[in-house]
Amino acid sequence: MKLFGAMEIKENELFIGGVSSTELVNRFGSPLYVMDESLLIDTCKKYYRDFKCLENNNRVAYAGKAFLTKAMCRLICEQGLYLDVVSGGELYTAYKAEFPLDKVYFHGNNKSVNEVELGVKLGVGVFVVDNLDEMKRLNEIAKKYNKKQNIYLRLTPGIEAHTHDYIKTGQIDSKFGFAPVGDTIMDAVKLALDCENLNLRGLHCHIGSQIFEIQPYEDAVEVMLGFIKDIKEETGHTIPELDLGGGFGIHYTDEDKPKETRDYCTSILNKVDEVCEKLDIERPILTIEPGRSIVGNAGTTLYTIGAIKEIEGVRTYVSVDGGMTDNIRPALYGAKYEMAIANKITNKCNMACNMCHEDSTFNGKHCDFDNALNIIKKIPPYTELAIGGGNPLSYPYLIELLEKCKNKNLIANITVNKYHFIQNFEWIYNLYICKYINGIGISVFDIKDEEIKLIKRINGVCHVIIGVTPIEVMKKLADNNIKILVLGYKNFRRGEKYYQDFKNEIDASINIWSDFITKAIQEKYYSVISFDNLAIKQLNFNWR
Repeated sequence: MKLFGAMEIKENELFIGGVSSTELVNRFGSPLYVMDESLLIDTCKKYYRDFKCLENNNRVAYAGKAFLTKAMCRLICEQGLYLDVVSGGELYTAYKAEFPLDKVYFHGNNKSVNEVELGVKLGVGVFVVDNLDEMKRLNEIAKKYNKKQNIYLRLTPGIEAHTHDYIKTGQIDSKFGFAPVGDTIMDAVKLALDCENLNLRGLHCHIGSQIFEIQPYEDAVEVMLGFIKDIKEETGHTIPELDLGGGFGIHYTDEDKPKETRDYCTSILNKVDEVCEKLDIERPILTIEPGRSIVGNAGTTLYTIGAIKEIEGVRTYVSVDGGMTDNIRPALYGAKYEMAIANKITNKCNMACNMCHEDSTFNGKHCDFDNALNIIKKIPPYTELAIGGGNPLSYPYLIELLEKCKNKNLIANITVNKYHFIQNFEWIYNLYICKYINGIGISVFDIKDEEIKLIKRINGVCHVIIGVTPIEVMKKLADNNIKILVLGYKNFRRGEKYYQDFKNEIDASINIWSDFITKAIQEKYYSVISFDNLAIKQLNFNWR
């Protein structure tokens, strides 16, 4: 699990801001959202600085839908940020927190009459108008309160951001905003200018969420500034403000590769300067709307494990005291998160396989990263390096370690059990494709056809244990030309009890294994086969 901000591991437990996970749950109960205030502040400061809010009068509007409480409202106010709300509830939260409402942008594609009236009455700075019905309704309510309401028009720029279909918003076929189809946009502009109680201050767009590329934002800049120029030429009205939305991606798993805050901000600002010069228009006041990129990595959800149900040979279900009410994203569109046992954070493995020969579960601890680096430094380039021990995929610095190996031209491999292999296949496959690992060893005790197909996609070697893994499994692997490593059963450490309980069966099966493998070798049944020393000893092979 990747650590952010004030997160640290002490005595095998996750601490946040110097407080242990156990203490937090004991004091406040669970499920529990824990926010790292120092990281929140630091990220807000970065956005304010990198988007040149002080120098250019630009604005960073925090997207309240990501996480909004009165305390959060006060924090972003202290950091000089604006606030983006999408409901009457969020607006009321801001009001109760005494957030300056002239720094509030009111978004939403289906604002109710009550919400619009509440916004006008409280003095919301900008309404981001999404459709003609809303514009007319807002004009009437503003007239009722004798106000001239500032508005932005939300436009769909026709930009396809590379993200999940459920969180794309900038394409033409979107429920949000005025689409660039026919005269739709210009008609909306003209209606806004005709509404006596509305003041068209700016344009707004939002292309999606969890976006890792820079180019879609640069494309949106070009499109939106083009609209500003067209509006000026056709109506004579100058649009002085432009809101480019948010959607900046963050790290959830090691598959995610987010940019730094300054990368997004610098690219947008440079592109705006470039296009304004090309179009010969004045640079507008700019706004961006980061939400998850401010709070996502600053937040941790703590759950308590309850019921555990094991379906033998299938999977084990571990229930926690939370679900869709806490985080709907996994159910909504298959979002993935990093998870860990917070009070046993450095456990190597969560399977507790009886036949495992290492003390790698419950009391096991990962190798210290500095020690691992010292070992790597001493290994000559192009040496094959096996990384194992319980479940190396849970090692918090695995990617960093593999990067060091790759940079030194070490040939890294990892060893996992079959269940971890299946659960993490996409990640493992990406490591293989990106040449972080050369191959993988997989401990198997049973095997399915679909699992064999996955093993064939990667340079996999199946580890089988004599006396434990059925002969039929090994034969099936051989029939599919899978590389095999035969391991002798280690009847000590955590496996001692298992061996004592099944000693007769294990000893009796060794002769069967010996006969089977002897015949296989004589007939060249396998393309590749290896033995560890204990396996050779147990099988009593005479290699001469």
